[in-house]
Amino acid sequence: MSKRIFFKFIFISIITLVTFSSCKKEEINSVNLEFFPDTLLFDYDVDTNTVVLNCFGDIQTTWSLSSLPSYINVSPTSGTLTPGQSITLNVILDRSGFVSNDTYLDAIVITYKSGANYTTLTTQVKNFKQKKILLYKDVVDAEFDENGDRIVFVSSNPGSLNVIQTFQNPILSSVVLPYVPLCVSLSPSGNEAVIGHDGRISIVDLINMQVTQTYNISCQSYDIVHGGNGWAYVFPANLQWTKIHCINLATGAETKSTGISIYGNTKAKLYPLGNFIYGADKLSPSDIEKYDITAGTADYLYDSPYHGEYNFAGDIWFSKNNNILFSKGRTTVNTSLNQSQDMIYQGTLIAPFLGSSYSYLTGMYQPNSNNKILCIFSTGTLLNIQADSSLYIIDATTLANSTRISYEPFLSPLNTLPDRFVPALGHFVFGSPIGNKAYVLTKAQAGSGITYDWALQVINY
Repeated sequence: MSKRIFFKFIFISIITLVTFSSCKKEEINSVNLEFFPDTLLFDYDVDTNTVVLNCFGDIQTTWSLSSLPSYINVSPTSGTLTPGQSITLNVILDRSGFVSNDTYLDAIVITYKSGANYTTLTTQVKNFKQKKILLYKDVVDAEFDENGDRIVFVSSNPGSLNVIQTFQNPILSSVVLPYVPLCVSLSPSGNEAVIGHDGRISIVDLINMQVTQTYNISCQSYDIVHGGNGWAYVFPANLQWTKIHCINLATGAETKSTGISIYGNTKAKLYPLGNFIYGADKLSPSDIEKYDITAGTADYLYDSPYHGEYNFAGDIWFSKNNNILFSKGRTTVNTSLNQSQDMIYQGTLIAPFLGSSYSYLTGMYQPNSNNKILCIFSTGTLLNIQADSSLYIIDATTLANSTRISYEPFLSPLNTLPDRFVPALGHFVFGSPIGNKAYVLTKAQAGSGITYDWALQVINY
């Protein structure tokens, strides 16, 4: 071998050795931190979570939090990891600053290797800021006390009468009832409630919130009316011809209505000026009728002059001026002390948003101070009525829609439902007497998986 070739060989060997040594040195000093998972999801009802920080490479490194959203807290915030080591980080969400229902995307950033490197964890927060007030009770029947601006409703499990003050932050107070309630009615003053049971009625003092008396009666209650005259009127739950059971609230004495019989499962309301009750039957064709209660025991007077021309559908409500009666079948008639002018057709409520001729009025309230009517509707047939998910504000003169407001939905615990939201369906509607708020008792659609599926929704309009 020549001297020239020998030195060339030595030179190449040195370069190869240096290059190999440099590569080996870089590999020994490598380090990488990674999150698992790389995206952290906070679902609507999740406020705490964990994520694992893993160390890959060949050297020990220190790490620290360099950036995170203001609504997220992480612990620990710094540390040291050796190759193959990992640490679990606890991540806590603070939703108090969220003002809207939205999905918030952000990131947590950790730096390591003296700040030369960083790794990022994407955070996704689904937020639902509930405005409705959960009742934590079922609603069997409900009435509104305008004098006290409060809702009074009865629940079956457990049996109780409940009062919601609506003029301030809603406050719920309750009285345990001796038997399962089936219906409720308030005195015109709002100071007393009568509750219908199976074979009994109860009286509740709403000032002192206590049951003052329970009487045995000879029927199961379908509906009950407090006459404001010291009497309660029970409409029996059966599908046959029967009488109104009239109960003297001072003595418990029971008499039956005079005159023509009524049909069972009649819904009834006290005429706002007193002295009379109007009832709506569920016969086919349906009709409405009037009873005189001035003598205590009810006396059947007469029914409407129609027989099948208009649909009444088995329930009624009064307008604020006391002159118009609204029926479940959306038919409206006037009221009068003169029989020839009483229950005369005035028009039909229009509900175009529902898109069905088979729509029913299932709740109605008219404030004192304006010409608007708050309505809730349902669709389907009388044997299969489906409540609707909106409040309708109707012009009292034209009986036509003016505004439609959807209720806030319920959040279901079932992950199998799309977006986990289910419709809230309206069952009872009342309102502030001054006419700027609607109070709607809503229930989550069936199959929601929600334990407490009744709520009060206060709607400004």
